[in-house]
Order: sequence, then structure tokens, then C-alpha cells
Amino acid sequence: MKQIGTFLLALLPTILAADETEFNIADWARESIRSSTNTGIPISTSRTRNQHYELNIALPESYTANPDKQYPVLYLLDPYWDFNAINSMISSLIYDKYIPEIIVVGIGYAGENPDLGTLRQIDYTPVRDKFDKSSGDAKAFLDFLELEVIPKVESELRVDSSFRALAGASLGGLFSLYAMFEKPELFQGHIASSPAILWGRRWIMQREIEYFWGDSQELWLDKPQTPLPTRLFMTVGAPETEINWVYEAKAFDALIANRGYEGFEYEFHIMDGYHHAGVKYPTFSRGLPFLFKEYLKR
Repeated sequence: MKQIGTFLLALLPTILAADETEFNIADWARESIRSSTNTGIPISTSRTRNQHYELNIALPESYTANPDKQYPVLYLLDPYWDFNAINSMISSLIYDKYIPEIIVVGIGYAGENPDLGTLRQIDYTPVRDKFDKSSGDAKAFLDFLELEVIPKVESELRVDSSFRALAGASLGGLFSLYAMFEKPELFQGHIASSPAILWGRRWIMQREIEYFWGDSQELWLDKPQTPLPTRLFMTVGAPETEINWVYEAKAFDALIANRGYEGFEYEFHIMDGYHHAGVKYPTFSRGLPFLFKEYLKR
């Protein structure tokens, strides 16, 4: 029950034209397995400040043998850190029937030795820090995902477009929350591991308040103006007391937990014994079953 190996999908039609090749993605995946290559293929977009990315894509074991089957997709931020970790645990979760077979799409950065800290901060933060110009482009990055990455993946692979999930940690977790409020129907599930709630002086909390109130002019509002049709699994490590990671996450939980959004399913866990980097692993192993729980009942 193991996940098929990694292959990389170029989005640029100009790359295909230059090689005069029409790539069949499934064939490309098989060739990647045979050659054991993990070399990234740079891709470009004019929508974002960073412009140059690469996609890591892993197909399910049954993908070739079941040509009529469609699969839900997990879109993963920071794949240079977490892609192998996610794929190593998927086999066990599938075997134990906690999740269906899925396609994993990691969105990373192209080039030799990219400055990951700066690049991801630009893309994952919803507002610019007045002291740091390398921030504030989450809207452009979300547009890139919605208008370029997702359509390309869904046109090239056998995807069940009724269920997409997005997973991120730290600033990536902040972006996952941002995407949830900006495009609540784009992803049907979200994982936010130790999200950077404190960014922009709790900007994401103000965004949630605006989403809850909508256009209402009531002084006291006890029901949200709009539904939130998605699932959210959020965590933080109990020892994450530096710069208040754990306290900020608890504050956001206190805000959203009892809102009563229609269609919203939510779990929040404080993980004892795990710090900022390590908490991702129990988060993914527990969060994926939560996201796909209802999908398995179809």
C-alpha cells in the first residue's frame, strides 16, 4: 500500500512547446519511478512576485491499474520539508482505512538554493509588515493556486474535483486559514499546524470577525452571516511558548470554536511534548483522517 514515487509537473505551455512534447503525466510518473529522479522542473507565473515554482506530485498506487478512478487531492505547502513525511505516512493511513487513496501536490520553489524563508513569507502572509517588504502577497499566491495550479492538475490528472484539501504549517498554516476565509469553497478541508496567528497583529482574527459579520449592521449578532463549508484541523505544540505560538492559537480557537458556521467542522488540539517543527507530524497523521472522514462515507 505504498504511495507511488515523486514526479514533477511543469505548468508552462511554453516549456512543452519548446521541447515539442505533449507530456502524458501518468507516463511521466512511471518514468520518474524507473529513473528515481527527484529533480524539480521550474515553472513560472506572472501572478506572483516570486514567479518561479515547482510542483511535486505523488500518485496513488492504484492510479495506473484503475484508469476510471478519480482521486481527491491534498495540496501541500512547504513540500521541501514535508512532502516525504506526508507520503511516508499515507500508506499506513490508507491501509487502516482512515483515508482514501489521494493525490498529493506540493507547491515549492524552483532554482538552486532558494531563500525559502523569504519566498514563503512573501507568498503566505496576507498583509505586508511595515518593517519587512518581503511579505503580504497571499492574495496573489491564492490566485495562482486557484487559476493556474488547480486547473492544470485537474485537467492533467484523474482528480475528484469535489474534494480538495490544503495543508500548511507556521506561515503555511496562516495561509491555510487565509484561504479558508477568502475562498471558503475552494478547499473542502484545511490543516493548520501552529499557524502564525500573530502575523499582522492578529490580522487573521480580524478577518474572521469581518467574515462572521458580513454585511450585517446589527449591533449584537449571534449567527454568522455566511456559511463556512469546509473542515479545519488546527494544532499547536504545548511547549511553543516563545513568541506566544500556543497562546495565539488558543485565542483564535476561542474566537472561532463556537461561531456556529453552517457546514463547518472543526477540531483544535494542543499537542503535549511537541515543538514548532515536530508538531507537524502528529498533526498530519491525525489531521488527514479528520479531513477525509466524511469523504470515506460516500
